[in-house]
Amino acid sequence: QQGLALQLAEAVSTIAYTGYNRSPNSGSVWIHLGGKNRLVSPELQYSVGSSPSRPYLASLSFSGPWLLYSVQSSSSRYPTAELLNRVTGQRSALPAGPIAYALGSGTLAWIDANGSVWEEPIGTSSSVELAPASPMNSVLTVFGLAVGGGYVAWDYSWGETFSPSYASGYFDV
Repeated sequence: QQGLALQLAEAVSTIAYTGYNRSPNSGSVWIHLGGKNRLVSPELQYSVGSSPSRPYLASLSFSGPWLLYSVQSSSSRYPTAELLNRVTGQRSALPAGPIAYALGSGTLAWIDANGSVWEEPIGTSSSVELAPASPMNSVLTVFGLAVGGGYVAWDYSWGETFSPSYASGYFDV
């Protein structure tokens, strides 16, 4: 097994990491807490792009007791994501529509396939749109989405391969 992503929790001794198995092409998410390794999600299937030696990297992020992790399913163009409360062990699958998720400062943010940017405090159902959909109905490429210190920041492009349009911004939530 080969590790692909690593994240440390703030102010606690928790480490989250992914493992990758070349055969079958699958992976898993683990946390190391209290001196023990705990398997979080064993059923992850990685998609392999043009290079089998470079599978999609799972993203990991902590905020308080929550761990956000996402992986690219072999049957989906976009990543799937789950939240884990590492204290209670509760796992919550997030909707499959958004193309990027980020977690920080007790806030979950996401970019929908149409380019709109949203945020929601964890544990609520009061999502707020921070940026409207992109003006074109085309495929997005997300370069970054981050949450921290009360801000949400994003950067993505859409449109033609040789002359794409870009959207970057931030919002003080």
